Amino acid sequence: MRVGGVPRTFVLPLLLLPGCLYVGAGGGFDPADARTEPGWVLIDVPVIRQGGADGCGAACAQMVARHWLGEEAGHRVRAGVPVHPGRGSRADDLLAGLRSVGLEAFLQAGTMEQIGTHLAKGRPMIAGLIQAYRGGVRRTHYVVVAGADPARGILAVVDPARGWRCYPYAGFRAEWEPSGGVLVVAAPVPAAPAPDGTEGGG
Repeated sequence: MRVGGVPRTFVLPLLLLPGCLYVGAGGGFDPADARTEPGWVLIDVPVIRQGGADGCGAACAQMVARHWLGEEAGHRVRAGVPVHPGRGSRADDLLAGLRSVGLEAFLQAGTMEQIGTHLAKGRPMIAGLIQAYRGGVRRTHYVVVAGADPARGILAVVDPARGWRCYPYAGFRAEWEPSGGVLVVAAPVPAAPAPDGTEGGG
């Protein structure tokens, strides 16, 4: 089944095979530097390592859940996301894990404009990439999109294999668009309005 051009069973395994050297556009990035520069929209996402060759999706889901709901929710999500040996996790697995802790989550075939909109609303996203490695090898991977400097055309991501990274927009699109623009977005469910018209909740 497909949603907006993205297969719901999209599988992104990873990639940390011996001897594989990443040759794509992503480079090192220090979020502390970006916070002192004008123009950045940057979300404070915890860096969580994947801990295995196939665990990138589960680690990304943990980062997003922990950002919104704290450490315990993050651990619950990671424990509940299946990691298939040699294949990683499906997009549906990430959605189910994020929803299991009460987040509203959906999958879309995203655009750069949509990424900008979500960042402006404070929503980190999980993106599916297809990355280039030495020897012509191409591997798939999940990262958390956590910031951008639109004026300079730079995107910041948290990579569960490498930590904070940055991309020029064109370089990110070159890795993201071949996946169909896989984008998993999650956020707390909006509070229902109270009878007097104000928002419910504490």
